[in-house]
Amino acid sequence: MANEQYVNDPGTTLNGSINNSVTSLTASSSIGYPSGGNFRILIDSEIMIVTAVSGTTWTVTRGAEGTTAASHTSGATINSILTAGALDAIRSNLSGMAAYSSLPGSGLKAGDRFVPTDSDSNYEYLYDGSAWQPFLRINQHVNQPPTASNWTGLNQGSAVLTDLTGGGLQFKTRTDTTIAGFYRSAPSTPYTITIGFTGLGVGPTFGMFFYDSGSGKLVLFHWSGSATGSALPGYTVSKWSSLTSFASAYNNSNTDVTAMVGNMMYLQVADDGTNLLFKYGCDPNTFMQQDSRARHDYLPAGPTHYGFHGSGSVSGQPAVFNVLHHKQT
Repeated sequence: MANEQYVNDPGTTLNGSINNSVTSLTASSSIGYPSGGNFRILIDSEIMIVTAVSGTTWTVTRGAEGTTAASHTSGATINSILTAGALDAIRSNLSGMAAYSSLPGSGLKAGDRFVPTDSDSNYEYLYDGSAWQPFLRINQHVNQPPTASNWTGLNQGSAVLTDLTGGGLQFKTRTDTTIAGFYRSAPSTPYTITIGFTGLGVGPTFGMFFYDSGSGKLVLFHWSGSATGSALPGYTVSKWSSLTSFASAYNNSNTDVTAMVGNMMYLQVADDGTNLLFKYGCDPNTFMQQDSRARHDYLPAGPTHYGFHGSGSVSGQPAVFNVLHHKQT
């Protein structure tokens, strides 16, 4: 559908009578009217939508917005009007959302906004009156996570998980430096879970985990903001016999990736039925793989659950992070 057009009613009349079924009419003049659709007119009590203009011949949709198509006599006044349907169409035009291939190329007005729905789009667009201007989507389209009641605490202690007003979760870690987590049942393989975090605290650790409820074992994938020995802050994939008992590290990035923690950090874990995959990224579309392990390498039954976890590095100073994106594919 073409963008809605509107004018200050230049005034014209019907040049020739029409019955209640024709889909074109002849106007006495097209001066001052849009050169194409869509705009709305009123003849007697019938609203019509003009979808195309060729000289003084207008193609029309009859009986719009609940009005009744009727016969009209030559000389009847044609009024250009603003209707409820026009206002709805204008509102839709102002903030379009569709695949990038549908980015409008005509009928635009300054201030029009377009958000591509393509999964790999990193831009949204604002029309400045002559061209679309791209803006980086720092806060990208996200999938709202399940509410707090859908998660079960693991070594929860004093940790608290609450629903944020308007959607999302806030996780306040334990007051000691022990890791706490929240988990839910894993879907059938193959699956991929992506979670987007924002975090705040002194040397906070936060991330995701796979959990085998039968053995109590976990494989953790997290970012740590604290340095330990010669290891700089970074990403780690590690084995734990419980959230209070570290076994050994699979992989440590050992690189300073604190620059990665900006507006939001995205972690992704996947179980393809054979291997467990661990990835990280700065947006929900672009990821770098940190590690890959056989799903039964440490977890006897493979993952029965997945979740997220976190801790602060200073006793009495819990970290706080928000879970703002949760997508399962």
